[in-house]
Amino acid sequence: MLIVGAVAFSMGLVLLYGYRALTVQDDRRGAGGGPQDGVDRNIAVYTELLDQPDKGLITASKHEFIPSPSERRFLSTPYTIGTQRYFDIVRNSAEAIEVESVTSSILLTNERNQKIKIVNIEIDIVERGSPWSGTLFCVGPQAGGPNMKMLFDLDTAKPVARSTDATMEEVGPPFFYSSTIDLEGKGQETIAVRAVTKRSFVSFQLLVTYVIGRERKMVTIDNNGRPFRVTAFNKTGAGISSYRRVFSMTPEYALREAAGRGKGAPCGV
Repeated sequence: MLIVGAVAFSMGLVLLYGYRALTVQDDRRGAGGGPQDGVDRNIAVYTELLDQPDKGLITASKHEFIPSPSERRFLSTPYTIGTQRYFDIVRNSAEAIEVESVTSSILLTNERNQKIKIVNIEIDIVERGSPWSGTLFCVGPQAGGPNMKMLFDLDTAKPVARSTDATMEEVGPPFFYSSTIDLEGKGQETIAVRAVTKRSFVSFQLLVTYVIGRERKMVTIDNNGRPFRVTAFNKTGAGISSYRRVFSMTPEYALREAAGRGKGAPCGV
């Protein structure tokens, strides 16, 4: 097993993820990742996974990832991190997901001429398990980060949407204790939401409760047909993580694999 420091990371780069429209049924709970059948008559929902400049692209896969010869050549080529093929390999071939936090942008569009009031956003845990320990991809953070509105701590028994600031250093009271989100007729609102975990692998959806007129309704938001997913570092000790394989970023924005098994390697350049 490779032992990796999970604290110190070097400079990274901004990485963007594509998105597509997702329209979901009102008064319906998602079934855990399948596409929603039906159209919400009141709210259209679009979701997008955001880059996390303050976290970098630190991702992990459940299983040991052994790249093919062509994949290995590509990943070791300078300035390939951030390209579409890089995403294809890490996201699709390795099936890697975010480590410790996942950030999403949720665009809500009022499809009616009547005011809609968002009164709550909740976490629906689909699956919780041990942190993934197959392969760690280390691409460290850079300065800055998205302007958050809400933060969910997935390590609590019942995660609650809490107010936060752009630095993520100040976490405030439950967001909907003193606030609602109002959508005027045909209006839109974008909400940046971050969910964090330092203990587990978590798969989840978001449940949005809203009021239109005198009716109280709910829509389920997922990551374009599948749950949002995030994993904690697979820790074996204070500040130390263990993975079967580790790839880290070089100064030329390529990936290099830590040599040998059972040897220490820094998560960064």
